[in-house]
Amino acid sequence: KMCEFCKSEYKDPKNRRFHAQPISCPQCKIDVFLKNKKGEILAQDNEAFKTCAKLLKQGKILAIKGMGGFHLMCDAFNLEAIKELRLRKNRPKKPFALMCRDINDAKELCFVDEEEEKLLGSILAPIVILKAKKAFSLIAPDVDKLGIMLAYTPLHLLLFRYFDGVLVATSANLSGESIIKDEHNLLKKLGNVFDFYLDYAREIHNPSDDSIAQVVNGKTMFLRTSRGLNPTYLEIKSDKKGVFLALGSELKNEFVIFYENKLLISPYIGDLKSVDVHERFFSLLDFFKQSYDLSFDQILCDKHPSFSYTKEFYNTYKIQHHYAHFCALYFEYEKEFKKDEKVLGFIFDGTGYGDDGKIWGGEIFIGNLKQYERIAHFENFTLINSDIKNIQNLALSLIWHYDLEDEAKTFLSKIPKIKLENLKKIHTHSTLQTSSLGRIIDAFGSIVFDIEKISYEAQIGLMCEAFYDENLDFSYELFSKDGEINFKELIEGALKDEKSKAITGMFNALANLIITFSKTYDLKVLLGGGVFQNKTLLQILKAKNFDFLVSLKYPCNDSSIALGQMVHFLKKTDNIFKTH
Repeated sequence: KMCEFCKSEYKDPKNRRFHAQPISCPQCKIDVFLKNKKGEILAQDNEAFKTCAKLLKQGKILAIKGMGGFHLMCDAFNLEAIKELRLRKNRPKKPFALMCRDINDAKELCFVDEEEEKLLGSILAPIVILKAKKAFSLIAPDVDKLGIMLAYTPLHLLLFRYFDGVLVATSANLSGESIIKDEHNLLKKLGNVFDFYLDYAREIHNPSDDSIAQVVNGKTMFLRTSRGLNPTYLEIKSDKKGVFLALGSELKNEFVIFYENKLLISPYIGDLKSVDVHERFFSLLDFFKQSYDLSFDQILCDKHPSFSYTKEFYNTYKIQHHYAHFCALYFEYEKEFKKDEKVLGFIFDGTGYGDDGKIWGGEIFIGNLKQYERIAHFENFTLINSDIKNIQNLALSLIWHYDLEDEAKTFLSKIPKIKLENLKKIHTHSTLQTSSLGRIIDAFGSIVFDIEKISYEAQIGLMCEAFYDENLDFSYELFSKDGEINFKELIEGALKDEKSKAITGMFNALANLIITFSKTYDLKVLLGGGVFQNKTLLQILKAKNFDFLVSLKYPCNDSSIALGQMVHFLKKTDNIFKTH
């Protein structure tokens, strides 16, 4: 509550603090508290920041409340503290983001070009993926990049007034759940992870994750659109009348609402397989419904029959996952196309339910916002099971698919014989089929890096980037026959070639495939899906003077599925609805 002096300034049109919502003074400030795990106050305000700095230097792990929720923080140069954080959070390999006081500290750790510096210092203040100057094996195991953000709130700046260094800053949450925004859930869920916590006397009503971006070929590409970016509104011309909701994907979810020729894009929500995130989805949806007094005439959703959240709705219009990727990307660049111009789209990702009931993920389309044709795809292969983190099983599937057991003797010798026999029986009887390039790359990585399981999405892609040799002129050959892309050479190469050679050959093979296919069609080229978050692949294509359009403003991962669903629906369907 404002004191009388601040209130008088706030209400005075002649005062520079007129309607300045952050107004406060030492009398009516927002109190800050450092507490132990019992909730007891150890220090307050300035003393709290001083004590936090001392505790961090002692190797303690702190939960610190920021703008959108709590971060778990520790000294980035205290190896024991980082090990302890990984152990307590059960996060063995996934890289941690870092928070730096200023750009100079960031430049000590990473190579930072002009565009990256602008992005780091922008009002959006996202986590920016940068090339590390040396290996940070505990912060970012097996990869050559770091995620860096600069201190972006007064609270963080006050902390850095007393803490001289760099902080690990990872979201305070259980694996797969939403970022924690309040003291109660922090103590309940993460009481065994942190040692102390810094809180302040102001509630966070709507939590918000850090946005993530990278600079590719001189342009900013957003990988997660949340704090500083979403929710956002877009004006859009449409003849459609009504209020529509696009539910988006089960993973990396965002939803989109259309009303009165506007698109409302939600913040990043997360993976709806988690009960916690599932609840956040509906809580956020209710917030927007009530705030704008909305009732939906039509629900748009993915074709996957097993997504639990889609079963909460009726009157649904289903859109194929990869076509939604295509449409989101087409919408981003629509002004560059003639009306209903058809383009060539390479949509490469991890998984999505296909029109034929198989799991797609290596698709080549020709189409526009109204329709599409699947002209080619990577060969379907059989999955042993649906555990996508067990990438060794993916490798086995492809070894058996291409009958490479003789070439794979060394790889197979590391797996117990009885286990191999059982897995082969399962493989023989499995009906799960996929054309996913994401899964193919994971299988390739299992062989090259000798890894049984990954601990986070895109782990193999990031690891491969560290071994790409731009000075090596070498590529495997991928060829298409009757619309199916044969990738046998990738698996053979992974089994016989040295690591750097194999990885370089894989990246160049994918780039050459895209270029060769594109020469067959005199069409503009779109690159969409999570595989195209890979900076190395995009740099190779650019170096070959290949013209392409890739998602920049909207993430090329599943966060943009809802946008694609919506823009297709607005173009394609008749205005016939059932009323709730």
